Amino acid sequence: MTISLPDEIRTSRLTLRAPRASDAVHLFAAYTQDLEVARFMTWRPQTRLAETEGFIAYCMKAWAENRSRAYLLVPHDNDDVPIGMLDARLQPRACFMYARCK
Repeated sequence: MTISLPDEIRTSRLTLRAPRASDAVHLFAAYTQDLEVARFMTWRPQTRLAETEGFIAYCMKAWAENRSRAYLLVPHDNDDVPIGMLDARLQPRACFMYARCK
């Protein structure tokens, strides 16, 4: 039995969607360089936009290879500007989710 995660999840306020290269600039501006946000996360603050671009490229590749689903959280009224991320990884008998947002 194969279990897969959906390409998109919709809630009453948000859509969880696949990452796009254009998301990096918004995430960098919103929180990836923020020391206060990063102190509670497993990653260090990103000091250059290129670091966030590299991370998004990694997420897109992992999505394409079905290794994980790094969902970008976007409000219904603005699909182009992410407000956070939720990384879902399927493991045998479990699904691990990691959130990043500001």
